[in-house]
Amino acid sequence: MGAPDERLGVLVVVLVTLNPTHRGMVQEAGAVEAELMELARKHLPPFAIPVMILLYDGDFQRSPEGKVIKAPFRRIAAEE
Repeated sequence: MGAPDERLGVLVVVLVTLNPTHRGMVQEAGAVEAELMELARKHLPPFAIPVMILLYDGDFQRSPEGKVIKAPFRRIAAEE
């Protein structure tokens, strides 16, 4: 997913949903995001490292074809 950027066009944004058995259990969202960012820095090339990681504590809305509907998350990423 991406967030609009005037200079680069689009910035990498990662949207993560929790396993249903762990929903509502994350106390420190910032710590989870920091750990995921550290993993990204270790394993991804610089251009693919996200500028933002969003944790979503729910199910993704899906189209009839089964694809995730990204529009609501793009709006959230643009506001952040």
